[in-house]
Amino acid sequence: MMKNLMIYGWILLGVLCAPAAENLVRNGRFEQLDNNGRPVGWQLGVQNQCLFRLEGVEYVREIPGNSLRMSNFTSRTPGTYGSLKQRITGMVPERKYTLSFVARGRKARGISGIIGRKRNIRLRSGTAAVPESGRQYALTFSLLQDEFEPDGTVPLEIIFEDSAETIWLGDIKITEVKPVVWYPRPRTLQPYAACSHFSADGWNARKNRALQSIHAVQGRGDLWWRIVEPRPGEWDFQYFDRVLEGMEQAGIRPLAILGQNVKFASPAHWHRKEWSDYVTRTVSRYVGRISEYEVWNEQNSEHFWRNPDPGDYADFLRLTYQLVKAVDPQAKVVYGGTAGVPLDYIEASFAAGAVGSFDIMSVHPYHIEGGPELMIPELRELRQLMERYGASDRPIWITEIGWPTANADPMISRGLPLFLKRLGIAPDCTIAVLCDPDETNENPCQYDDGHSIENPIVKIRLEELKQLDVKRFPVLIPCIFRSFPVAGREALEGYLKRGGTLLLASGGTPFFWETHKGADGSFHVRESDYFKKLHIAVESRWGKDGIPPAATRWSLAPEFSSIGPLYSNNRLEFLTADNLKPGDELIPILYGERGNFRGISGAIYKLNSDLKGNLIVLCNSRLMNVSETVQAQLIARTLLIAQACGVERIFPYQIHQSERNPYDKESHFGLFTHELKMKPAAIAYRTTARLCPPGSTCPCLNRRGDLWSAHWETPAGKTISALWSVRNPLSLLLQNPAQFQCMDYLGRRVELHSPVVTISSGPLYFIGNSKLSFFMK
Repeated sequence: MMKNLMIYGWILLGVLCAPAAENLVRNGRFEQLDNNGRPVGWQLGVQNQCLFRLEGVEYVREIPGNSLRMSNFTSRTPGTYGSLKQRITGMVPERKYTLSFVARGRKARGISGIIGRKRNIRLRSGTAAVPESGRQYALTFSLLQDEFEPDGTVPLEIIFEDSAETIWLGDIKITEVKPVVWYPRPRTLQPYAACSHFSADGWNARKNRALQSIHAVQGRGDLWWRIVEPRPGEWDFQYFDRVLEGMEQAGIRPLAILGQNVKFASPAHWHRKEWSDYVTRTVSRYVGRISEYEVWNEQNSEHFWRNPDPGDYADFLRLTYQLVKAVDPQAKVVYGGTAGVPLDYIEASFAAGAVGSFDIMSVHPYHIEGGPELMIPELRELRQLMERYGASDRPIWITEIGWPTANADPMISRGLPLFLKRLGIAPDCTIAVLCDPDETNENPCQYDDGHSIENPIVKIRLEELKQLDVKRFPVLIPCIFRSFPVAGREALEGYLKRGGTLLLASGGTPFFWETHKGADGSFHVRESDYFKKLHIAVESRWGKDGIPPAATRWSLAPEFSSIGPLYSNNRLEFLTADNLKPGDELIPILYGERGNFRGISGAIYKLNSDLKGNLIVLCNSRLMNVSETVQAQLIARTLLIAQACGVERIFPYQIHQSERNPYDKESHFGLFTHELKMKPAAIAYRTTARLCPPGSTCPCLNRRGDLWSAHWETPAGKTISALWSVRNPLSLLLQNPAQFQCMDYLGRRVELHSPVVTISSGPLYFIGNSKLSFFMK
């Protein structure tokens, strides 16, 4: 229960803030007080169940014009919390703003800043306690029109939850983020590397040769704490001594990941002494042999960090940075590669002090739901974020990225014909896939080669969905992940009313996210419950008691038993009939079980009410695996796009694959097979590295509709252009084709017998003494 709350007008020294700009928050430092000692412009009080109350709160003016203490919280009702409210004026839809505040506390947790009428943009202090020494919290956001009040104001609320004894708050700001002119950094380093996981699968000369064969100069792997200190105080570095010796002989530099938890000191960030011993001993042993240390891996993910908190990671990174530099000042400290590019998490860590504790920024911009083109705006915004926090001099590395080539999920490859037959649809029908990079943040361009779905595939744009012929296209895949554009809802519902069928294999709750397109073409993603409007109901342990964290057994409904055996992704969502209307029917496909619990993880919603179509919902399956050919095309595009975006080193995940399970994506990301035979992706990687070697100019990236191109000059003076299409093949008319040598993404020579060439999803390289000129046919 909160006992005291102090609103304090100070700025925490030593924390880097966003650049100076007009603060839209009135009296954000509480310097203006009314005759009763209350801060002007703010509503203050105790809240319980969203009812504003002032009873039992005493306001005491302590330092004239500078601070205010709220005390004597008499209510002991669980769920009671203090809050401040203000209406913000002067904001404009779709512009970027930063909300920030500084807080410190005693036995304090749970500060949230909520902005917007829909209350879905939140700046949270996280699960960690608010430190007594103070911390800045910051979030960059943009608002859509429906998040403004009718009078044009924007509600702001700061909430102090009931687990605090005392909280001091100061310097509340909302400032507009001015556009930063972003230029790719000139490439000065060798960009080619790969994840090698040398501590996971052993290390040998064949793996070294695999890295050399694709012109990679660095291998990334875990320098696992549990290997060098298996028991407290027992140190053994022999394994990694052998690993480094082999890498040095092959001329391969290691990028060593410091981590992860050991049984006697878990989680590591709660055991600073033990962690400090591990870091100090490790760096001391390898001075001059390891030049880059990455601090943890995907710390923003529950899988790798218990209760991820950017403030906790900032403190952990600061400690590790100091330890590494104290032993080896020349070593570089790499910010732990994040799962995706979570700008909110990264900014919060910067605001908490991480920005001064790394030399290299690292992210994992996976886009299983589309191609590498989707990472362009993320990398641009990351660079702009670093500019705002004074980190523009730091290089960006991509320390993981890739696409898996595992076998197609049996629920889709073997189950889809059965589901269609059950609905009276021809099992070999043509399926439409929404593929419109101009209208949605997904671009599922790589699923039309028969690897995951054997049916004929036709890619459609959002505009075509409005009149999509159900007889010609009885099945539609509207999204690969769980995000759908709000602008397409009416067209999607119209397709269902005409009797269409949706295939929703999104690895969780379908339509859990909604996408809004801004006036500048950027995409804004928000949580959504749109699935309810389509009569889908989902239950999970987050919203209902008694739901297990994961199923331990899986069973098929009798009419679909021939699908087996199954591959489980252990999703936590289960389907119900709670949103069905009279005439609708729920047909179970797959059950997940644990103990006495049994829930439906896959089902057909057969609709015969206001909606007349069908929904095939597979919470436990996802269209994410690609063919080896498509993987190669995507890797080649990734290397070019990343360099064009100023990324200085790229580590595809991973050099070889374990192949433990034919359906497990984690077992099939490799550029090489388990026997270290080259997959097409390794050949594509090698081809790109040869054609764009170190010393080349940074590729210049251009787009004309579905056509993408990159241009650069090599150290030998050659001008090279790479062209590819992100949707369907395109025909181009070349000028002076005889002046160019042509090569495909696998390094095979392509004879230019005609000025007309076909451009598809694999880059086509044109090598000459001048820039390629062409016309769209």
